[in-house]
Amino acid sequence: MTPGKHRLAPVDDAFFARARVAATVVTEFSVPRETVWRALVADDSVQAWSRVATRARWHGSLREVGAVRDVTLAGAVTLTEEFYRWDDGHRLTFGVPSVNLPLFSRFGEDFVLDGTPAGSRLTWTVATDPRGPRFVDPVLRAILATSLRDLSRGLVRVVRDSGDGVQSGHE
Repeated sequence: MTPGKHRLAPVDDAFFARARVAATVVTEFSVPRETVWRALVADDSVQAWSRVATRARWHGSLREVGAVRDVTLAGAVTLTEEFYRWDDGHRLTFGVPSVNLPLFSRFGEDFVLDGTPAGSRLTWTVATDPRGPRFVDPVLRAILATSLRDLSRGLVRVVRDSGDGVQSGHE
């Protein structure tokens, strides 16, 4: 582990149901899931659709289970993402094994992309066990849900601007 990095507990599928703080957003696209998938796994993916991601760097060209990416938010928080699920065109799941600031003890994201008669649907879940007292969890949950909706809108813009056309709805 790099100096200045804080180790986080591992994430598995059960974590998404039991995390202290979690949010899910569902976005409908009027394009095939392959189009959305390309936007999710592009080299500049996070930076392209996030207003707070200032850097995203894949470790090598590996785009499968075991892929690792560092994402820096607001120039201050750097998360290392390690993908433990990579089902091409359908699902990505990662846990964060380390972060440069001691903000949480566990963090993960799950992306499920399904085809629909009108195009595709992305169900995106972010889950975390934040460090600190539980009484702040409702506030953190609201912030996380708002952030996730904003990220989803950014992804919609990227897909739309790619020339593939898109419309979205959020749950």
